Amino acid sequence: MKEFEKIMEFFSLSPKERDVKLKDVFEESIEYFERFRHVMVNGSSEEKQQALEEIGRLKDKVQDESKKIQEKTGMSDEDLKQFVQDPKHFQQGQWDALQDAKGKIADGVETFRKEIKGGEGESSSGPVKKKKSKGMKKNKWIQS
Repeated sequence: MKEFEKIMEFFSLSPKERDVKLKDVFEESIEYFERFRHVMVNGSSEEKQQALEEIGRLKDKVQDESKKIQEKTGMSDEDLKQFVQDPKHFQQGQWDALQDAKGKIADGVETFRKEIKGGEGESSSGPVKKKKSKGMKKNKWIQS
């Protein structure tokens, strides 16, 4: 998973390098989530397990980064969520890339849900167990 590794590398960059590569990492994220969706619908049990492990690592990394930001700034979880939803905290190109990625990821999640429901819990590798989940709210897409 090239996209996964590029996304994870992003977190090791300096703040200045992150600013330069922000749009690229959003594009990689979109590709990664598209591939994740495909694997979860069509992949073997092993591929699905690997994809779930990777998404878990990514979630942990994002949570760690959020925690670091909260510690540095003194922001609460809710403060940080409000901060990232305000365009005045971003350069126009960053905000546009963020909104584009957010929309594409939300669309991908919706497509994934429809594919799972449309397959009535079946995939090429057998039954898919559905977990109850809260709906993804577009204004709270970054969870920590």
